Amino acid sequence: MSSTATTLGKDIGNDIRNGKKTLIAVHSLTHATGKHRKLLDDVFGNHVASEQDVALVYDLFRDLGSIEYAQQRAMHFVTQAKDAITLIKPSDAKELLYQLIEYTIQREK
Repeated sequence: MSSTATTLGKDIGNDIRNGKKTLIAVHSLTHATGKHRKLLDDVFGNHVASEQDVALVYDLFRDLGSIEYAQQRAMHFVTQAKDAITLIKPSDAKELLYQLIEYTIQREK
């Protein structure tokens, strides 16, 4: 969990404890059943959840394919942004937009 938290530049545990409705969380909440759904119900939004419980939820996010799903959606929007920028004439502003897009891709890895 910590490598992804570091990559994203934030504490994923806080998002889980605060019940933040990220795309990853919504995907997981939509697809979880049985004991997995119970784990989400017990931990997601629980401000006093233990590090172990948070790690279990993070693992569940991964196992349900929610992290991969969010990455795929992000790449879809990156592609759309790059396509939209091709319509702009060459300029410093256009170059800055490309650099911002590249930054988001690097941040995702």
